[in-house]
Amino acid sequence: MNEAAGPGWADDAAGVELSPEERAAEERLALVDRITGLEAQVAELQSAPLLSPTETVALERNVAAMQGSTTWRVGRAVMFPVRALRYAKRRFLS
Repeated sequence: MNEAAGPGWADDAAGVELSPEERAAEERLALVDRITGLEAQVAELQSAPLLSPTETVALERNVAAMQGSTTWRVGRAVMFPVRALRYAKRRFLS
């Protein structure tokens, strides 16, 4: 498992070997514990706003200005056939 975490309870009992079933159960418990911790981290990150309202408004304005530019429109027009082919491939060939 994790050697950097230090000795575990099984390391205290010298000469005691875990059966394969016990070892698998320990590994499952460690995995469940890690998943629970990661789920808590994800929930914390999802609940915290990444940007302030002022920053959000500024970014929305920047995106609107970018999408209104001539370069953006020309790029969209040039790439339209590629997007249409991708859509058709996903829709009709999958």
